[in-house]
Amino acid sequence: MANMNGTTSILGGPSREELFDSLRLYNEQRKLTFELLDKAINKVKVMVTVTGLKVEDGSGNNWIIYAYITLNGRGVQIDGYYNTVRRTGHFNIP
Repeated sequence: MANMNGTTSILGGPSREELFDSLRLYNEQRKLTFELLDKAINKVKVMVTVTGLKVEDGSGNNWIIYAYITLNGRGVQIDGYYNTVRRTGHFNIP
């Protein structure tokens, strides 16, 4: 998963219900699959553990996501924007 640092586009991901279930059932360590576009313009599927959600605009479709992913063997905290209708958005990966 090289070249994932910075703002990375989300090309596909879970439904709103799956997103909320992953947070509601956090103690079960539920992971969600997101399809991202890396810096080399490759589609990459990553497993994400959601740790928080925040309303972005009040529409019920746009969310700020707080999560963890594993990159190069270490857990990395990320955040980003996600639209549950289009199932697109972006993650900010340090």
